[in-house]
Amino acid sequence: MSNIDDKGLREALKTLGYSTLKRAGQMIRRGDTSLGVLLKQTEFARVVKKLKERFGNQSEQERYARMFVARIFNELLFDDANVQTVDGLVERMIGHLKGEPCEYTPRALIQGVIVKSGLVKIAANIDLRKVAKGDLDDMKNAFSPNSGESMSTDSILEAVVKTKNPREVQKIIKQTTAILRLYREGAVDTISYRLNCQCIEGMGDQIDSLDLRQSKPKYVIGMDESSDLNRFYDALSKRWTIAESWGEASDPVSIAFYYYSDSLLRLVPDEWRLATAIMGLEALYLTDKAEVGYKLATRIARLMNVTGLDGEIVQRTIRDAYRYRSMLVHGSSFTQKEREKVMTLLSTVWDCLRTSIIIFLLAGDSKPAFKESIIRTIDSSLVNPIWAEALKELVPDVPLHKASLEGSS
Repeated sequence: MSNIDDKGLREALKTLGYSTLKRAGQMIRRGDTSLGVLLKQTEFARVVKKLKERFGNQSEQERYARMFVARIFNELLFDDANVQTVDGLVERMIGHLKGEPCEYTPRALIQGVIVKSGLVKIAANIDLRKVAKGDLDDMKNAFSPNSGESMSTDSILEAVVKTKNPREVQKIIKQTTAILRLYREGAVDTISYRLNCQCIEGMGDQIDSLDLRQSKPKYVIGMDESSDLNRFYDALSKRWTIAESWGEASDPVSIAFYYYSDSLLRLVPDEWRLATAIMGLEALYLTDKAEVGYKLATRIARLMNVTGLDGEIVQRTIRDAYRYRSMLVHGSSFTQKEREKVMTLLSTVWDCLRTSIIIFLLAGDSKPAFKESIIRTIDSSLVNPIWAEALKELVPDVPLHKASLEGSS
């Protein structure tokens, strides 16, 4: 847009802003929160006229002017707005008309990962910190729609993002939450977040999760892990863009990740969670239906062994887990003893799936052809030392946080 910095337009916006500040203050003290009176100001019509003279389309320019007035009113209603506030909003309005990116400072309530103290630096513009007093004052906590029980807020995710599209901010929050879910075994999810912005268009919308979610398992992270988490986030965010939904998950890694997430987060019995996690492993390790249980257990055990896990324990665990998965799929009922056994298997299966997703993601391009290449390397490494060395090279140089495994009988 030409002539954006015209002195006349800037002065007209300031005059409208100062007038709105004064009149809105009087209205709020009377308990009047209607914007109609403010839009009838002579100063408002003058700004619309100047915008129309430069850019045409009167209805669009009226919308911009209304946003400007509404933002001043909201600032006064929810904060201590003054002349300096108006001057700042004038510059934001000018920037908006120029098409400049807006600065968003989203704040999200996170479950599943607990920050011991201070904050953990995820990236240059993203922090994860401990919940502080007052954090929830301006954000209602999300409630499970059926149970009515509040979902626990374990940490606060904050970021600074400059963009013209607020959807980019939402993608960053979703991507960061997904990466935190992979960093360690935890039911990490976003309960609620507010898209605070420094643009003229609004104070920021709050978006709440409406799904029933598991809140366990959780993991604890400290400030001393900033370097590890930063390296982990950097590696995954460069190679992976999380699919927006199940329907868009078309590659093996994305499909496995959604099974992993469902297994961790859905409020279903443990045998369903175990079966779902096994399906995630099948998405990565199987290409045919022959000897499924044997191939699955053997391949997973071989790859996990080069990460430092006990291959024999992994093989027994996956073998038992696959048997329980088959029982569920074929309609068998579970005894109390079998349910207790399922609970002991879950953590190891989750850890194998989480680690596998990371390796498949960072070792290749997530496409089916590369999945087959990794499987071929695993199978060949069982009999050929050269392929065994090649398998070791698939393990990425990022923290994998291997779990201590319990034996399986």
